[in-house]
Amino acid sequence: SLTIIKDKLTGNKRKILLLVIDVLILLLAVFVFVIGGFKLAIQQGEYSALLGIPRTLVYAVSPVSGIFIVVAQIINIYEDLTGVKVE
Repeated sequence: SLTIIKDKLTGNKRKILLLVIDVLILLLAVFVFVIGGFKLAIQQGEYSALLGIPRTLVYAVSPVSGIFIVVAQIINIYEDLTGVKVE
């Protein structure tokens, strides 16, 4: 996110901006990484030319990392809304 705008805002405006940024990142992770990565990972029969392993294994990294990003963003949204740090 751009910190120039974030640093100039205070109070509720800053809280709303942080929430909007976190929700946009969450949506990106869900639609691109999890859903799109899952669609790539379920393709069968193709092998990676360089590695010689199924592309399913190569593309399986995307939905897994997307799930981690989603969890991190849910924690960020919770922290933004409540002000409580999750460790």
